[in-house]
Amino acid sequence: MKKKAWFFLIFMVLAVNSVTGQVESPVIGQSEYSATGQDKYRQLYKNKIITYTKMRRNGLVMTGFGAGSLIAGTVLLATIPSEYWNANYGYPIPNQDKYDLQAAEGVIFSALGIGLLAGGITLSSIGNYKVKSYRHKLDNLSLGVICAPNRQGLSLTYRF
Repeated sequence: MKKKAWFFLIFMVLAVNSVTGQVESPVIGQSEYSATGQDKYRQLYKNKIITYTKMRRNGLVMTGFGAGSLIAGTVLLATIPSEYWNANYGYPIPNQDKYDLQAAEGVIFSALGIGLLAGGITLSSIGNYKVKSYRHKLDNLSLGVICAPNRQGLSLTYRF
């Protein structure tokens, strides 16, 4: 029974080694022989964490500007007198042009705020999820195959 288990283990190592030997480097611009397979994936995950951290930060900035713009647009629309909105008001409204401009600005700021708010929330939530995911991949138990011209084998890494 032990003989079959060892044979199966050796066969699996050889099969995994031959399959992973054909995979290209996951990090662009990095030589295939400069680091082990595990180091390449670690560098890839670190680059992904940096990218998604920037995405999360930009999403939070967009959310802040969107919320401010939406509040400003709402305030502009709310401060217009009620006579401006009443179509049955028979008398001309003093400063009609001023209120027309204020209403246009309020609509533009509100629309811009809604767009920035929606995009910012989306970017920040996706960035946050991906950062957590790649940090989880970096921090846990990892099993890798070392496949280089002078080095071959398995690597088992546990980080705590």
